[in-house]
Amino acid sequence: MKISSILLYTLLSSSGICHGQSDTIYLPNEKLIVNIKEVVQDAVTFTYPNESIKNTIFKNAIQKVVFSSGRVQIFSEATNFKNVKEIADWDLVSISQVEREVKGLYKLGDVSAKAKGATTFTGMERIKERAFKKLKIQATMYGGNIIYMTQLNSAGAQVGYWSSKGAETSLSGVVYSNTIPEHRNFEKLLAGKKTFQVKTKIIFPSNATGIVEGQLKGTFELSKTVSDGKLFYVHGKLIKDKEMRFRVIRFDEETFTIVYEDKNTLYNYIVSFK
Repeated sequence: MKISSILLYTLLSSSGICHGQSDTIYLPNEKLIVNIKEVVQDAVTFTYPNESIKNTIFKNAIQKVVFSSGRVQIFSEATNFKNVKEIADWDLVSISQVEREVKGLYKLGDVSAKAKGATTFTGMERIKERAFKKLKIQATMYGGNIIYMTQLNSAGAQVGYWSSKGAETSLSGVVYSNTIPEHRNFEKLLAGKKTFQVKTKIIFPSNATGIVEGQLKGTFELSKTVSDGKLFYVHGKLIKDKEMRFRVIRFDEETFTIVYEDKNTLYNYIVSFK
């Protein structure tokens, strides 16, 4: 009996020592207990305890690292991203033309926007501002907070004897986010409920200059939730329409917001949990 007690104490002590010698990587939605092998320019390489296979996470996805020594390292890459909570926060969306700045982030969708001068006297900077605003609104409706630019074309005004043409700007990009909603926590808030009240509908056609927002009375009938390991979706009927799939872009304890795209028009629906 005494020998068994000593053995048990030794095993527990060894386990505590191993855990104490581990490093911790803090991600937006979870933390990883690991052994960090290397920190390079863009990424962190590590192994899981009792494993030899090396894994890599880009710094953009990491909030901080707490080393076994107690030293804390916060990466500036992750702190640059703003928290976009609603459509009114569209101006918090960042624009990047450097690919490495979006490595490790969650890809949400493609966006594009055009803006033209009403007359040949409309300034190029004003036209660009309108185009970027449209791009950022789309990103917000996808649940993103950063756009990686893939195309930026601008043409100045053309004045001719027979016809004239105002300046224009054309933009394209890919929407990313450094954090995504957690499926597990969303399921807890559902609490088995299947019918919910829709509060708000937000529409943004591709050729529009701004959103159309209004209150909406109706129900969302949930049939199931599905996760692909990163993003997650709800299947259901919206205001007695046919069953469709919507992606959940954000939620809190009161509401959840879903996105749907149809014929170059983006739709957001804000649904109440209660």
